[in-house]
This record gives sequence, structure tokens and C-alpha cells, in this order.
Amino acid sequence: VHVAPVLGVRTMPDRVLVVSGEAPAGARPLDVADAALVRQLARVHAVLRGVALGMRDLHAADVVHGCLRPANVLL
Repeated sequence: VHVAPVLGVRTMPDRVLVVSGEAPAGARPLDVADAALVRQLARVHAVLRGVALGMRDLHAADVVHGCLRPANVLL
């Protein structure tokens, strides 16, 4: 199994674009052809982005908050 760091993700209606760092020799790009998987990844990305933007706004407003962990994210 080859692992490369994920540097960015962009979701589009029909695909998810992933930017990764240098991959080891012999690694093949991930083929995300399954439409259901693309939709699921897009939803996960949207939730994570929303959490990150919310934290950015809290910090910008100097709001004191507790520990951010999955159990503390209300969906």
C-alpha cells in the first residue's frame, strides 16, 4: 500500500479532485469512478469544511470554546 499526503480537496458535481504530495514509485492514482462514492466524499468534505469555517469564525470573534472533537460536532 502506498500513501501520499493529501494537500487539498475540491468537490464538483460529478467528481472529487484530490491534490496529493509526491507519491512513491509504483503508486497509481485513485480512480473515483463510483458516483455514489463521489457524492459521499462530497458530503464529508462539505461537513468538514463547515466545521473548519465555523472554527475560523469563532477564533476571529475571540470566542472561547472547549475541545473540538467528533463527539462535540452537532449535525
